[in-house]
This record gives sequence, structure tokens and C-alpha cells, in this order.
Amino acid sequence: FIGVVVLALVGTAADLFAAVVFARQDKMDIVFSMCVGSAIQIALVVAPVLVLAGLRHFTVGSSGEVPRNFAVRKARSFCSASAAVGSLYSSQ
Repeated sequence: FIGVVVLALVGTAADLFAAVVFARQDKMDIVFSMCVGSAIQIALVVAPVLVLAGLRHFTVGSSGEVPRNFAVRKARSFCSASAAVGSLYSSQ
């Protein structure tokens, strides 16, 4: 618990504090890189946790099967958000 939760919170708080310091110094390229890196780090942690929680939920349920239907609208929004971040990141 300490290694996963507390360390992640302290690391995120330090990252946000550093981003504010760099933003006050008008170093927006560093701030943008830190924020994108933080978002990627959170996504890489949250996605597997959600998958494992979903597997646990559906194996306990009555059907025993994990549904594999992904809404097209959600997939498009994910791809467009990724493309927007990628284009912003490459334009610097």
C-alpha cells in the first residue's frame, strides 16, 4: 500500500509543484512535457487496474464472460485526443 499509493501521491505532488515553478519561469515546453508524461504515467497505471477489476467483476458474476464490445464513439474520442496531444507535442 505504501509503495503504490503513498509513493505515487508524493511523486505526483512533486511533479505538479515542479510544473508550477517552471510555469512561473515561463518554461512552457518543460511544463507541457511534464504534464503529458504525468498523464501517460497515470494512464499506464489505471488501465491495467481497471482491466483486472473488470475481470474480477465478471468472473464473480453470473455469466462468467467478459464482454468485448467497445463503443465506436469512445474509441474515436480516445484516438482524437491522442492525435491532438501528439500534434501539440510535435509542434513545439
